[in-house]
Amino acid sequence: MENEINNLMKQLNKRREAMKSVLPDGTYPLNEEYQAILELDKKLTEAGIPHTKERTRDGWIICYPSDGRKRKGDAVQYFGSLGAFNDLVEVFGFGLREPEGHLNADEAFEYFRKAHEKRGLNNGNR
Repeated sequence: MENEINNLMKQLNKRREAMKSVLPDGTYPLNEEYQAILELDKKLTEAGIPHTKERTRDGWIICYPSDGRKRKGDAVQYFGSLGAFNDLVEVFGFGLREPEGHLNADEAFEYFRKAHEKRGLNNGNR
């Protein structure tokens, strides 16, 4: 247990240091350890579910179906998001009252799939 805590503290300190390193364009260095959000992006693309993917902080945000007023929900993975330390994704929107975190790509995908299915039924096209 003590080794686990020490490892988590090392990760946290490493990420805190990275977050202090603001790049000239005002962004933070991308954390290459965030792979779940990239896997989610791939699954959404393969399923033909419209979405946008953009950098945010040291990670990514994926919006459904797009950012702005049309957004029905999103998934994020960046410093401070729920589950980011364990390469997991946080979702919000999709009718949720609170963010749902610590999701793998498959679990996060289900929120997008269900919203897209519901949207298709509401628009009369499937």
